[in-house]
Amino acid sequence: MNDTTEKKTKNRKILNDNDFEGIITTPVNSAQVKKSSNKPKKKVNKGDKLYYLIVQTVLLTVMFFSLGMIGMKVYSYVSESEYYEGVINDYQISFDNPAAEIEKTAPAYPMPTPERLSYPVGPSKQTLLDLEAKNEDFCMWLYIEDTNINYYVLQSDDNDYYLSRNIDGKNFKAGSLILDFRNDADKMSGHTIIYGHNMHNKSMFGHLKLYLEKEFFDSHQYFYTYTPEEVTVWKVFSVRTTTTDEYYIKTAFSTKESYYDFLVDFREKSIYDTDVIVTAEDDVLTLTTCHKYEHANGRLVVHAVKVGTGILAS
Repeated sequence: MNDTTEKKTKNRKILNDNDFEGIITTPVNSAQVKKSSNKPKKKVNKGDKLYYLIVQTVLLTVMFFSLGMIGMKVYSYVSESEYYEGVINDYQISFDNPAAEIEKTAPAYPMPTPERLSYPVGPSKQTLLDLEAKNEDFCMWLYIEDTNINYYVLQSDDNDYYLSRNIDGKNFKAGSLILDFRNDADKMSGHTIIYGHNMHNKSMFGHLKLYLEKEFFDSHQYFYTYTPEEVTVWKVFSVRTTTTDEYYIKTAFSTKESYYDFLVDFREKSIYDTDVIVTAEDDVLTLTTCHKYEHANGRLVVHAVKVGTGILAS
């Protein structure tokens, strides 16, 4: 062996058995590899494939339908809110004006001096006449401070027509506030009733539930109705929940005694005590809406008595 061969031998790395550890641990049988690669795959039943395809299609259909329904509901809420805001803007109805006082003549001694009343200055007489001209079913404007309840009230030949229509007579999910068809919109005497939907976005009578909070009840004793003839101040004397099993929407009474008993029952069922004393001579306005948190046919009811009227400015 020459010197060159010896150098190559010395520089060449000599591998032993330990150098192959971890590289090949088990002898591979070529026949096994061939057999494994030729192993037939499990066939999927055509019936199973069709079943999975149908289930997937149904689930996707339900998902897209649900998303579509949610989208339509959101769009409906937004569009209807924009519509009512448009009515307020178009007719320039604002309650940011200074409050006006209702003038009352002090009675002769020893009768106590009546409570001084004021009301928010909102729609003018001309505005209300314009709304009346827009739709002859227009009755009044209802306003409760610090709520979304700032709407027109309509009256039809029944209590269903405006449940899903606006003042333009167009279909509307939220509908309108409705004066009971049995009431006289001009007199507002005896027991008057206004209905409205309890909408999830707090529109219509959705904010009426605020009266279930004692703090709100104490600080919002009054609400107001506006007609072309006058503004009326109503003082809340009863707030309660009930069901349609109770016929609290009675409007005709055979005697003054039966009417008085009817009002006293309202007062006694109130969840809050008030200092308001009702009589058989009083005019009462009831606001009512669905309240299905306790009963499927539950109702929320707010009763108020007329305490004063004022003349609207033109």
